[in-house]
Amino acid sequence: HGEWPLDPIEPKDPASLSELRKTLLQEGYLPNAINLADGKEVPKDAALVVIGGAKSKFGKGEVEQLSRYLDQGGRMLYFAEAGAEPGLDAVLARQGVQVDPGLVADDVYAIDSPYLVVSHFFGDTELARDLKRAQYNLQFPTARGLTALKQGLAEGTEVAPVLTTSPNGFEVKTPVENPQRQSGDKAGSIPLILQSTRKVTTTDGKRNDEMRLVAFGDSEILVDPNWGDEPNR
Repeated sequence: HGEWPLDPIEPKDPASLSELRKTLLQEGYLPNAINLADGKEVPKDAALVVIGGAKSKFGKGEVEQLSRYLDQGGRMLYFAEAGAEPGLDAVLARQGVQVDPGLVADDVYAIDSPYLVVSHFFGDTELARDLKRAQYNLQFPTARGLTALKQGLAEGTEVAPVLTTSPNGFEVKTPVENPQRQSGDKAGSIPLILQSTRKVTTTDGKRNDEMRLVAFGDSEILVDPNWGDEPNR
């Protein structure tokens, strides 16, 4: 669906996840691309599913596979892509996550452009603890804002922010060169990373005792050479 490839498609093409792939291999993981259209379920040996910057829509069968995978206690990292609507809203909403339209801007905590958002505003979660202690600044080149939903999610789901913008953040539905806050637009501490967890009680193909999803408002943080940024890595 147009996700960033694991290896460059063309020689010296920077738009790939080759550095991330090397890192995972060094840590004992075996990253492989999967095509859900080829099967009826997420492979049983998939310890983690990563959706890295999908740009085109998933088919109905693929959406059902991902939903069932999470209900069975699957683990997923979801990286949203600016301007793309891959049709996974219902899957994410069931886990309490919504990807907002447009882009996030910050005219105080930003580098060169208000869309290159910098943040050290971590939530009170285990995922954020070490980053918070190290006082890291994370950088998001073209991030979409996230919303933690309180209604319509699966029973027992707990959603919490891992990272938000500064209190100066705001969303721009139609990005322009010099964005300004508009009345009625979402503003303030906007989630850039959300985590969602839920205890799994079903025994029908259960993979783990707990579903875990971490959603990121930006996929470009994964791409060479952005992966070289130590805090993001």
